[in-house]
Amino acid sequence: MFSPSEISCLQSIPSSTVLLAIWMIRLSLKNGDCDMIELYKYTHANVIGKWSSAVAKKNWEQMNELRDLYAAEDVEKSEQEIVAEVVGRGNGYIKGLGYGPKPRGKQRNLKKQESSWENQKQKWLLTRARSML
Repeated sequence: MFSPSEISCLQSIPSSTVLLAIWMIRLSLKNGDCDMIELYKYTHANVIGKWSSAVAKKNWEQMNELRDLYAAEDVEKSEQEIVAEVVGRGNGYIKGLGYGPKPRGKQRNLKKQESSWENQKQKWLLTRARSML
């Protein structure tokens, strides 16, 4: 999967699983051979194969079962779709993968908050004016 020069690059990266996973995703996307199910195992199990949780192991086993099932039935499902089916789609968005919906922008949220505050202010002023009459 990786050439010796790529492996030496891997070893020079800080030993953070997150950074390594991001680097692997970028490299695999560049080469076009990203195995999302194995990446899930890599990010949820340590070197000796101990899982971070029982749920993570169960999810990985279910992903493999679905991959085998779809292969036997000649149903074309990408590994990304299988991972999303088992784990579910999050609110996040992975650039280049389009994994889930993009989170709402800050400007949009701020405008919504401001309009809500304006509505509350107008209701309060209207209530105050009515009480004075």
